[in-house]
Amino acid sequence: MGGLDLLDGTPVFDIKPYLPYSDIIADATGGFAPQAPDVVYDVAFLAQAGASLTSATVPAGLRRLIIEVLSLDPRPGYRGGDEPERVYGMLLAGHNVRWRVVDGRVEVLEISPGEPR
Repeated sequence: MGGLDLLDGTPVFDIKPYLPYSDIIADATGGFAPQAPDVVYDVAFLAQAGASLTSATVPAGLRRLIIEVLSLDPRPGYRGGDEPERVYGMLLAGHNVRWRVVDGRVEVLEISPGEPR
């Protein structure tokens, strides 16, 4: 890993906002994102990606997890979203998932075993 300016033993804090729709702490309130985001896209698995989901090494809920995550459009907001040929990827449940957005839907292109960097 590079690009970090840290001293050995220095604590690292990862501060995130409280999200009432997902964190679910009794009697807590939050103002950053009070409502769950709307589903933005339908998710389709192209042939190769769909076939990958039948492997014995793939967790049973991976298809559902991929749909839930990608339907919310996890692309960086600063890019503007109008790049139909751009392929995105992420490590999700130990698998590399590659996808693109075409004509208002997410197309999952490839799912393969992955390793965190």
